Amino acid sequence: MTGRPLKPLISIVMTGRNDNQNGDFELRAEYAIRHNVALLEKYGIEYEWIWVEWNSLPDRHFFGTAVRRMVRNFRGYVVPASVHNHLCDNPHIGVMQFFGKNAGIRRAAGEWVLSMNADTYLTDEVLSQLAAGSLRKDTFFLATRVDFPAGLLKTQPSSYPINDIAGRPAVRIDRIMLPDAYGAAGDFTLLNRETLFKLGAHYEGIRFSNHHLDTLLGHQHKSMGGAFAVIGHVFHADHADSWNNTIAGACKNHHHGCNYNCRKISIPYRNAPNWGLADYEESAIAGNFLELNPPAGQEVRRSMPENVI
Repeated sequence: MTGRPLKPLISIVMTGRNDNQNGDFELRAEYAIRHNVALLEKYGIEYEWIWVEWNSLPDRHFFGTAVRRMVRNFRGYVVPASVHNHLCDNPHIGVMQFFGKNAGIRRAAGEWVLSMNADTYLTDEVLSQLAAGSLRKDTFFLATRVDFPAGLLKTQPSSYPINDIAGRPAVRIDRIMLPDAYGAAGDFTLLNRETLFKLGAHYEGIRFSNHHLDTLLGHQHKSMGGAFAVIGHVFHADHADSWNNTIAGACKNHHHGCNYNCRKISIPYRNAPNWGLADYEESAIAGNFLELNPPAGQEVRRSMPENVI
């Protein structure tokens, strides 16, 4: 389903690619997206769904084509391998998660922007507050992530939204400890669009890792005197390469990239004015997706380094 509301209340921004990460990503994402769409419809929330397909595998359909069938008001962007090779400084990373989210954020039209992961389940407590119009525009809204056993995915939901989400056993709860620790903010970051643009979105100075870039956005907001609030809970199926299932000292070769001390990043940071690939040219390709490519005349690095810079 495609189309675009004139003024959506919320832009939901996600990124990923067609590699079925961990062997179950497509299933995890489908159940969560169908659940979230049903909840948005329940509360009558006008939304647009922005999917950024990053560095997709050439021999498979975009995963975004499946997302498009599940949602209304879909917009799909493709960041090709050539752009990934130009930007990424770690050959072990296939998706630059927060660069992809920035590309979607930059093009978002909603009053609110929710940067989230495709396998995150929203809840009534979150969407009821959004629908009520009671959220302060200067506040960074977070949600406590509760992981449930991935084995529960073996049973297909009988209806959406999934009624037993809140009652599922918890494998782990990512605690939020304000004002410095934001839990699994990468799974749920809700900000007013104007506020998010003032922050400059996620930091683009780290190109060898996906780690901590959600935390750095929180530090950026704090440095500018911004307020924080925990809006409720979200849910997530535990899986092998979840951040909490990896060893911090052995991060060089897995999906997230190298670990580093994010407290050594100067705050407030400043992204370039064209953050989010703002000046990249958009060209229509198969399936009504728009491919993002560098502007004419920009010098492009053709390949990634052989090891991590």
